[in-house]
Amino acid sequence: MTLQDAVMDYIETQNHVSFAELTNRFPQFKGGEMAVCAPSHPTIIYWCDMQEEAAEVVKNLFESEKIHFKRASALIYAIDGLSLSLPIAKSVRQFKNDHWLPVIIMKGKRTKEEKK
Repeated sequence: MTLQDAVMDYIETQNHVSFAELTNRFPQFKGGEMAVCAPSHPTIIYWCDMQEEAAEVVKNLFESEKIHFKRASALIYAIDGLSLSLPIAKSVRQFKNDHWLPVIIMKGKRTKEEKK
């Protein structure tokens, strides 16, 4: 089974997961230099320090609309035991320095309700 298949299977069984959960479950989500950023705001970081393979998996699943991201509380990450040491983005905009936007990864395409 490929990493992409394993990650997608995990997301499907959980319905939504944090990057902290993926980091705890899959070694490719730690120990690297790659980051997942908001598509049109490169200073908004969803997660970082991933290996290239993990970042590619997230990118492929997102671009094929098999997953989407939904803003989440940093408390979810605290409960999952991992967070980023960046300032938290309180809004989605371009920043001078990197900011962390805690998100959960959900299966499927964003619904119209989630876009509001």
